[in-house]
Amino acid sequence: MREFALWDLLKLSARPSSGSGTKHAELSGCLREAIRTGHYGVGEKLPTEAEFVAGTPYSLGTVQRAIRTLVEEGLVERKPKLGTFVSRRRRKID
Repeated sequence: MREFALWDLLKLSARPSSGSGTKHAELSGCLREAIRTGHYGVGEKLPTEAEFVAGTPYSLGTVQRAIRTLVEEGLVERKPKLGTFVSRRRRKID
């Protein structure tokens, strides 16, 4: 049930793409949109990398790169041994 819900969320939050983007850009875009629309609120924990791999068609490397992109943008922060959380101090998302 959780796996379906995660993939369903990502499909719903995805914006139409030209097909020329990379898988990690597609996933980070889906997550960015899920944060922008409030599905993941400030301070909320994101699914683990393992949950993303199990619940989506993305590989571990793709998931890691997508999350790293969001960390670099300041949208999420990683807390060792705790997980990845939506940043409290994030820049405005268009």
